[in-house]
Amino acid sequence: MIKLVSEIFADIGYLLLLINCILLGKNILKKAKPYKVFFAYNLTMFIIQMTSKVLFTLKMNNLFLSHFYFVFQFLLLSYFYYVLLEVQFQRKIIRIALPTTLLLLSIHYAIEPELFFAFNLFEVFISTLPIVVFAVFHLYNLLNKEHYFYYTTIGLLIYLYGSTFLFLSYDLIMILGDKQTGKYTWFFNICLYVVYQLFILKDLLKQRENGIRT
Repeated sequence: MIKLVSEIFADIGYLLLLINCILLGKNILKKAKPYKVFFAYNLTMFIIQMTSKVLFTLKMNNLFLSHFYFVFQFLLLSYFYYVLLEVQFQRKIIRIALPTTLLLLSIHYAIEPELFFAFNLFEVFISTLPIVVFAVFHLYNLLNKEHYFYYTTIGLLIYLYGSTFLFLSYDLIMILGDKQTGKYTWFFNICLYVVYQLFILKDLLKQRENGIRT
């Protein structure tokens, strides 16, 4: 039962992601740079997730795609917030964190190349933490400014906090041999992703309704 519900929610997440890609992609060449970067991020995530779904349907190993997911998420969201942030100190942190994180990941995979075909918790943590920091920077900057990508950032933080905790606990659950609890863990992660996509959709619809700069 939980497997069927998880698949339904996953498909809802894919549909919401597609809708957000369409909304972002409309007249994309005329939009401001943050929209172009965020569109590139969403489109990349959609392509990776659809490829993963196809491989899963064909009963082929799709774990290696998780590395592309987390790395591209890190790269594109880092650049997204770099474009959004105006405080030079905050932008400098992004310029330092981006190559440092990539260097650490490269060293990690050079030492343990077999992890490329497995789910890598170190990669999840080290590529997620900087994005959380950048997102918090953006929220702080919005305290006395126009709420530009406000709901998107809130949704992202909810998703990243929740999914990172679930990913880190999932490995422990599997070690303990509780497969049923493991299935619920993945289900909760899917729910968080749906919530994240709903926050993005709310942001896009609100900005269109209010005529906020695009």
